[in-house]
Amino acid sequence: MNNTTALTADFDFTAQMGNHLLEAGGGFNYSTIRLYSIGPIGLASDNLKGLPIEERYKRLQPTAIGYDYTGKTKTSKGDVNEPKLPMLAYAYIQDRFELSDMVLNIGVRFDYFDTKADILRDPLYPYIFGDPNAFDAPDFTKKEAEIYISPRIGLGFPVTANTVFHAQYGRFIQQPSLDQIYTTMIDLSSLVTDNNLGVNNGHVESEITTQYEIGFRHVVSDMAAVNLTAFYKNTEGLVNSATVFFRRSEGGELLRYITPTNTDFGTIKGLALSLDISRISYFSFSMNYTYSIAEGTGSSTGSSFTAAFRNVNGEIPKVIAPLDFDQRHTGVINVDFFVPQGQLGFLENLSANLLLRFNSGRPYTPLESQNLLVGTSNYGNTKGYVNSAYGPGNFRVDFRLEKAFRISNFILTPYLWVENLLDSDNPVTVYQSSGDPYTTGWITTLEGQRTAASTPNPEIYKSDYRAFERNPGNFGIPRLIKLGFKVNFTSQSGK
Repeated sequence: MNNTTALTADFDFTAQMGNHLLEAGGGFNYSTIRLYSIGPIGLASDNLKGLPIEERYKRLQPTAIGYDYTGKTKTSKGDVNEPKLPMLAYAYIQDRFELSDMVLNIGVRFDYFDTKADILRDPLYPYIFGDPNAFDAPDFTKKEAEIYISPRIGLGFPVTANTVFHAQYGRFIQQPSLDQIYTTMIDLSSLVTDNNLGVNNGHVESEITTQYEIGFRHVVSDMAAVNLTAFYKNTEGLVNSATVFFRRSEGGELLRYITPTNTDFGTIKGLALSLDISRISYFSFSMNYTYSIAEGTGSSTGSSFTAAFRNVNGEIPKVIAPLDFDQRHTGVINVDFFVPQGQLGFLENLSANLLLRFNSGRPYTPLESQNLLVGTSNYGNTKGYVNSAYGPGNFRVDFRLEKAFRISNFILTPYLWVENLLDSDNPVTVYQSSGDPYTTGWITTLEGQRTAASTPNPEIYKSDYRAFERNPGNFGIPRLIKLGFKVNFTSQSGK
């Protein structure tokens, strides 16, 4: 159960003052967050046992933020399980300064992020400040507000009569998700009797990205323009799971828990090329192509959780590898045909569009085997480095045809829209043991053959397993044909 209310305000100001275009603005967001979560099966089981209501709820240790233990009554600031009141504010100012031979953009952004979260005072000794046998108020402190000042600089100037050079630099802030920060005494209380759990200690900061771009735009006569841009983006403090060792008392047994921390970094670099050809006769054309490399030490907030959980020494291998969203080649080609009104007779107001999209495959970590019947956490050992293999690429064509007819004050436009015209399979994910979206290959392994042979009908077992592998979620959309029409009303006054 999630109940969030927010008060938000934004303002922007723009003014032209001679050669200066000034832009300024700001805003804030003040939220009241309430959250309640409990295991319903355990609650029903305790109900059958006849346990008292308070004991029944507390034993299951619900996550209660802004609610009491039962989730039925809202609490207020200052109460036990008080609601969270995060505040985010920002402000910016930018000056676009136009000189005779140069355009200069200079700006700065201010970010303020205050979660007002209660975080562990000492993550290494989580509950020694109050009652040494439980979490209580002295074990927590308020998280300090984050304040960032981020510069932005851009410039452009002509190199020749038809070529313009441009460059940009910027610093960008991404606040961590609130569910990676907020915690409660109830959530942490399991560490009193257990360890090796996943919990929040609240010590997570924002991710900082520094981005650079440099390129040029070249105009070919009056009909075409080419834009080539090189870019580099580096993100520090990416949030991922890590192991923290703690003691219940000074000199006590060394235990551990797993928590989100700013342990990773990532880089994205590449080239972007675009070509635009304005309308020639009844045709126009555009093309965009990007080559990029995305590498780093972690792709998501949970990508290291399995390693943290399995390695008793808490060691998480940190190697620079392709990130999950690494896609070396992406491109779009758009061809448009349009007949203006009054031309080509019946074909007037006819338009046709062909959109071609292509991309290379994304990386995955190859596995020795992958039996879908054992669950996603028991697939076994890897047989290569992290994201050392790539899945197949995609190629998709969409087609749209429409023609407008004027009837009195109405314009009726029937259309035909075909997505994935060629009915390409376009896999979006593959099985990590085979690199194939159709099969894991497990049924042909020695283990698979033995398992099938142990069943009453091995051939039916194999057939059922192959049918189970055929997951439509591994593929993009099939061919979709849509027929429809649009109706527009126009005024003919003055004609």
